[in-house]
Amino acid sequence: MIRSLFLVLVLAAISFADIVPIKATRASATLHPQSGISFSTRNLIDKLTSTAWAAPIQKRSVFLEMKVEAFEVSTLHILNGDHLDRQAFESSGRAKNIKIYVNNKDNFIKSVTLKDHRWSESGTYDEIDFSPALQNVKILIIEIESIYSGERKHEFMMSEVSLEGYVDNPLKQVYRPVFDTLVDSRDGQEYKTVKIGNRNWMAQNLAYADEGSSCVESKNGVRCSEKGRYYNEFSADDGLCPEGWRLPSKDDFVDLNKFIKDLALDTTSIFRDLFVFPKSSNRFGLGMYALDGLYNSSSMETAFWTQRFKIEGFEEDVPFVRVNATQGVFVPDAQLMASFRDIDVAQRQEFFVRCVEE
Repeated sequence: MIRSLFLVLVLAAISFADIVPIKATRASATLHPQSGISFSTRNLIDKLTSTAWAAPIQKRSVFLEMKVEAFEVSTLHILNGDHLDRQAFESSGRAKNIKIYVNNKDNFIKSVTLKDHRWSESGTYDEIDFSPALQNVKILIIEIESIYSGERKHEFMMSEVSLEGYVDNPLKQVYRPVFDTLVDSRDGQEYKTVKIGNRNWMAQNLAYADEGSSCVESKNGVRCSEKGRYYNEFSADDGLCPEGWRLPSKDDFVDLNKFIKDLALDTTSIFRDLFVFPKSSNRFGLGMYALDGLYNSSSMETAFWTQRFKIEGFEEDVPFVRVNATQGVFVPDAQLMASFRDIDVAQRQEFFVRCVEE
């Protein structure tokens, strides 16, 4: 059960990815200038919401191509419609159903229905996430199949597009995790495992139905068998891991953090890739979920039970570590532990379990 501790632990919302520059755009149809106003595709990347690209409404699809040089693209943002003023927004049509391709029209990625925003919501971008993130993007193609009609029935407009991701490889070298499988003899549950550095980790949260565990369906419908179970502090002490595996120590998590930091060129956002959510490539294969299961959360954080350890300034043993998308593994300090111990046992947070091979 998700309880009160993470009201104390939760991170502020942050943006994880870098802006990927779009060098040029072109379209299969563009409205001709009117009264000195240009509707060029260059308006889509000028960072001015008051300028727009426009195309005439026609029976066939319109293709918009964006020239990109990106190692990885995680998110596409579209500011739909003409944002010059209210009249312009409501008069012109807006893209509705689109298809997305990478590098050529044979490489279809996904179909999306954009939202039918009102003028009161006109500063809102449609955010299209790619999971896993798109790799080695040279050209991103948007096929506009249908539109939301405006008061003028002969044209539609779009004001801005932008991309998030990595221009260059964020690692010093190409990294490919090595996977294996583990079968828990107690219940037949099969888990993916991954070697990180010199340690074999479970690449999924433990889902063994121990008496001290619970299964809470997340708000986005992730099943317990997929996301794993929550365990209380006392059941975590009781030999939860499958035979040949054990609860990680604090040092196991610290070594994991060091391995990733040493591999990364810049640690500003690399720890997001420990998690499963649209802006993550999950490049390390560990597939962590935020503790609340909201994998599109911009404040991505989770916690795992560990073998008990000591910290300076706190007499009791510490039984867990936190992991977040900005700094990776965070070992609780005395202040955090004091807050944790102040919570009534019956209301104390339940955490996930990841096991390591002995």
